[in-house]
Amino acid sequence: MGGDRRPIELVHGSGNVFRDFGDPEADLKQAKAVLAARIIAVLDDRGLAVRKAASLTGFAAADFSRIRNADLGRFTLDRLMKMLAALDANARVTVKVELSRSPRPPHRVRADPPGEPLGARKLAGNPSRAATMSRVMPL
Repeated sequence: MGGDRRPIELVHGSGNVFRDFGDPEADLKQAKAVLAARIIAVLDDRGLAVRKAASLTGFAAADFSRIRNADLGRFTLDRLMKMLAALDANARVTVKVELSRSPRPPHRVRADPPGEPLGARKLAGNPSRAATMSRVMPL
């Protein structure tokens, strides 16, 4: 295996990667990504190529190709929902709106490198100390 023994930094996010990176349209992009992932799952579950999906739904094969490539800029939420409904009549989309949301910033976590026991570096100097995997710090 590799010889890189530097600590790994893990980031615990908010659940919305677009928000974590400060995107002003984070919620919209997250909603589009969730719908696109469901469309891709239906295509995969049914073994549909983009051309077959196009012939079954009336949407362009290029649209399904863009979704597979996560090129979602041209799509509205409405269009993605219509595409999903055309593929899966039993699809159910639920939208939850939180009016009083206080955003929680992601947290950074340092962990020991792979293959090294958790807390090994901390314990090496003082065996009586409890091993901890990480130290959480707000961004």
